[in-house]
Amino acid sequence: MNSEKDSRLRQIRKELGLTVEEFAKQFLIASKTQTSYENGSRIIPVDYAIKVCTQYNITLDWFYGRSEYKNDSDLMVNIIFALDKIFSLGYKTTTNPYNNYKYRELTLWMDKTFREYLAEIRELQDARNLNRQITDELYSLSRSKIQEKYKEYFQELLGVTNCEVNESKFINIETIEDMDILKFL
Repeated sequence: MNSEKDSRLRQIRKELGLTVEEFAKQFLIASKTQTSYENGSRIIPVDYAIKVCTQYNITLDWFYGRSEYKNDSDLMVNIIFALDKIFSLGYKTTTNPYNNYKYRELTLWMDKTFREYLAEIRELQDARNLNRQITDELYSLSRSKIQEKYKEYFQELLGVTNCEVNESKFINIETIEDMDILKFL
């Protein structure tokens, strides 16, 4: 009967370096009760799960095995690492053809695979906008196929073993010019 939350409860306690007795004492329960929660022989009450998660800044989603991120700062660190993999800053030297003056521009380079993903999504959006016969169902199915194609890339990028796409949480990137480099001047 050992479930994800049972093993995660044990994981929290062990990461803190606490014995069953020490951990149970914090939450005013018997060590025998704590042991039965950890080994899955008793169901963990929701109010107890909330107390543990609140005490140690852990999300209930992680506790119940719905997320791989223990807390929001874990998620933010992974997002920052992912952005660092997607984008890199560099300089581009440009020569003015009128006066041969050379100047450097700070540029933001985008990962090739991420760019291909965005291009496919954009192409699908353009096709939908140009062809009113593409139904919402067909559009959604096509977009899901694209996202499935890049699923492993995003899993590696975000450092997770599973990722689901939630359309409502995506930011719609309106314009990306083909073969242009995004620039910060």
